Amino acid sequence: MKTPMQMLIEIITPENFLLEEWTAAMIIKDKAIALLEEEKRQIIGAYVQGRMEGHDLPYGMAYLPKLNSSEQEAEQYYNQTYNK
Repeated sequence: MKTPMQMLIEIITPENFLLEEWTAAMIIKDKAIALLEEEKRQIIGAYVQGRMEGHDLPYGMAYLPKLNSSEQEAEQYYNQTYNK
């Protein structure tokens, strides 16, 4: 599976654009590549938020390891799902 930004980057190739459009297409591609990290951050944040929603742990020693574990799971989920 690919994210929308990954799909956009893949279709920005010289074959898909006229020569006059290519400079603008490269600017868009560069911006899309830069936005990949933001997209990843948002996907991971949503995953963590879903895992932590409704938790009844007090903030502190019990909460922080669960948060850290959720962040690691989210990173693993992202890499397994979108970086194939």
